[in-house]
Amino acid sequence: MKLKQLKNLLAASSLAIFAPLASAGVVVYDFADVDHWYGKSLGQSTQFTENGLTLTVSALQQQGSGWIDGGRDVWHDGNAWGAKGLGVKLPGTNDNWEIDGWGASEGLKFSFDWEVELTSIRTWFGDRNDDWNLSIRDGDGWDTILDDAYSAQYESDISTREFILWADHRNDSFTVKNISVHHDDGDKVSVPEPSTITLLALGFAGLLFSRRRT
Repeated sequence: MKLKQLKNLLAASSLAIFAPLASAGVVVYDFADVDHWYGKSLGQSTQFTENGLTLTVSALQQQGSGWIDGGRDVWHDGNAWGAKGLGVKLPGTNDNWEIDGWGASEGLKFSFDWEVELTSIRTWFGDRNDDWNLSIRDGDGWDTILDDAYSAQYESDISTREFILWADHRNDSFTVKNISVHHDDGDKVSVPEPSTITLLALGFAGLLFSRRRT
């Protein structure tokens, strides 16, 4: 192997080892993109991954000033119903699949591995007078920053790691069609173990020594 080729190989190996885990940019989660005809349960909690960024979605019910799972499931609408996205349903009851404020207030919690900038939310409304609420994590509690939003398209620049989209008890109902977030993970670099660096250095030195002897 020529010395120039060896240097190129070493450079390529270094780039692979120290490459960022994920690139910065806008990530879109399209929940209305479905591959089934009717709606189906995704369990109390489910995950979506786009561009290496994992999102956990959980179904919640409001209890007092807090939130519990309440036995509800994340519901994924199907093409038969217009592919309206994600909702919440209580299995074994006549509860519908929308995030519905009739009776107990319910919602969906969106959780990321690290802080992101929430850039947009797109929803579907069951009726013209429906609205929805947005709460973000504030320490051990939740801070409601959007109350009774009537717009189906919401633009934002909120930085958060967790937020809840929910309907209150005034018989509001909606589903979540998609959300988009901006994240910058450029500072998170895959750093190799010291033993990996040592082996790489020894291998390079051995190849150089072999080249010189030849």
